[in-house]
Amino acid sequence: MVTATVFNMDGAIIGACRVETTLSLSDTAVVDDDVELAVGYIAFAGKKMEVI
Repeated sequence: MVTATVFNMDGAIIGACRVETTLSLSDTAVVDDDVELAVGYIAFAGKKMEVI
């Protein structure tokens, strides 16, 4: 499991995710500003990511 940085659409870092499946360390998740990141999961490139 790796940790990926989460950016908003403006390129600002807004959080991090633990990824349940393999990602390369160069992969980044970009999410819209209205995505709720407090608790739960986001989808990125078909992978489930736990918001941390």
